Amino acid sequence: MASKGGIGSWLETLAQRLSGRGRGEGSGFPAEWPMVLHIPSLAGGSGDLAKGFSLPESYLREIVAHAREGKPNEVCGLIAGQEGQPVKLYRTTNSDPNPMVRYNVEPTELLGILRELDERHWTLLAIYHSHPASEAYPSATDTDLAFYPEANYVIASLAQEEPVVRAFRIIDRQVHELELDVVQESR
Repeated sequence: MASKGGIGSWLETLAQRLSGRGRGEGSGFPAEWPMVLHIPSLAGGSGDLAKGFSLPESYLREIVAHAREGKPNEVCGLIAGQEGQPVKLYRTTNSDPNPMVRYNVEPTELLGILRELDERHWTLLAIYHSHPASEAYPSATDTDLAFYPEANYVIASLAQEEPVVRAFRIIDRQVHELELDVVQESR
């Protein structure tokens, strides 16, 4: 557990505000605020944009399976990391009111995952989502809502017969494509 005044305390305060009340009156959040959480101390992508990004083959298969199951809606999820290496993939619920063209990780789900990352001393290595009918490249909305510049963004496109998965860093609305290295796992 984090010390008082640290990230754990911040998460507890946020949990109290989110607990079943969402946005608007009585929630602690104005109704017009998007439910986006930015906790830079938990973001953990590599600072080196030229380095690329490695994902185990099983994670890539899981992301594509999640995208296919969610079609025609966009799906989303998070990948936790430790020392820059993926350690756990979280499928999450897309709570955006227009899920066919946008994604938003359900806030209380996000809070629970961020708590686990904090407790395990993991980082938010990557955020993934799907583009069911468009290319695997960040849309204008994706770049506008990329609040984790330290995290990698993975996009799975189902627009073609074969899925296409690409990785990016988005910093100040600037898109930097990363070389996606798929790591074959021993059986």
